[in-house]
This record gives sequence, structure tokens and C-alpha cells, in this order.
Amino acid sequence: MTILISSLFIFLIIFLVPENAFAWGPGMHIEMASAVLKNLTILPEPLQVLLHSFRYDFIYGCISADIINAKKFTEYAKHCHNWHIGMKVLDSAKNDSQRAFAYGYLCHLAADVVAHNYYVPNQIISSFSTRLLKHTYWELRFDSHVDKSVWKLAEKIAKEMHKDNDPLLMEILDDTLFSFRTNKRIFNSLLMMARMERWHKAMDLISARSKWL
Repeated sequence: MTILISSLFIFLIIFLVPENAFAWGPGMHIEMASAVLKNLTILPEPLQVLLHSFRYDFIYGCISADIINAKKFTEYAKHCHNWHIGMKVLDSAKNDSQRAFAYGYLCHLAADVVAHNYYVPNQIISSFSTRLLKHTYWELRFDSHVDKSVWKLAEKIAKEMHKDNDPLLMEILDDTLFSFRTNKRIFNSLLMMARMERWHKAMDLISARSKWL
């Protein structure tokens, strides 16, 4: 188990080099998951078989750690981005589809180690004089670089994944200001907005007019 997780983490570090990486909203997490699935031969064989067989559960896991809103109201030990929680998701998985989902969840945390500790903070520091340019702003900006086909894949995930992934998270994650179901509705609305052409045009306009690259 430890070898499988370590292999996946090392692959992500190799993939997330500066020329490929921006920072990670849901679009970038989906694109990163797709890159993992295109390079499965790098991973140990048991993990190759698992992720190939349950690819949509894996991709959903790669975005599901961001379902929860108002994370700051959760104590650190129960925070959805805590590695302890990620491992608990994996340990609590009852079947292969849930295990693929759990590896996706851990994949999300590994990607965020890079994004939240280097790329996003670097952009915030370089634009510190402008109060608007905070963490969420830069994640949205970076997500605007994602290929438009990624958002079509986001729509397909909901149809193809197994439906027992959310119940697994509900067993483990604490409610914040909102229940899990409310958080999921908010998250789905954000994904729907991100698929809208008008949204992409607005983000392209903001990017074109911004002095911050």
C-alpha cells in the first residue's frame, strides 16, 4: 500500500514541473488526473489495473477534496485536506471503485502540496499590493488555461462514476457551515458555471487585461 501511494506521489511531482503547472482549481485537477491515466505504465501494476478499470472514480476523487466549503471552520485534524483524512478515505474503501476514488483523493492532496505551497503563494506575493489578487483569484486564473475539453470530461464523470463515493466521504468528513449535501450542490453549481462559454470568455478577458501573468 505504501509503495503504491509513494509511486503515485512521485509521478505527480514529475508531472507538476514548472512548464506544465499552474495551480489547481477543479479544471487543473481533472487535467492532472487525465495525465496520470495516460501514463499508467509508470505506476506499479496493481495500481495500473485499478485506475484503468475505474478511471472515472479516480478522476472524481481528484476533485472531490474541494467539495467542502468553509474549511477553516473545521479543526485541523478533521480538515478535508489533511493527509490523515486522505488515508482514512483509502482505509475505509469497501470495494475497488472506492479504492480508485480514494487514490484520486490522495492525488488531489499531492497536487495541492505543490500548488498551495509554491505556485499560488508565489503569485500572491508578486501581486500583494492588489487586494483582489488572492488565493481563489489565482486558482480561477490558472484554471482558465485548462483545455476546454476538460470541462466536457467533468460532465461525463457524473454519469460514469459509481454512486457510492459520496456516501464514503459522508462517513468520514465532518460538516462545516453546511451539510455535505449542501456543499455538493454548491460544488456542482461551480462546475456547471466553469463549463459555460460565457465564463471562459470573462476569464480570458480578465487574463488579457491583467498586468499579472
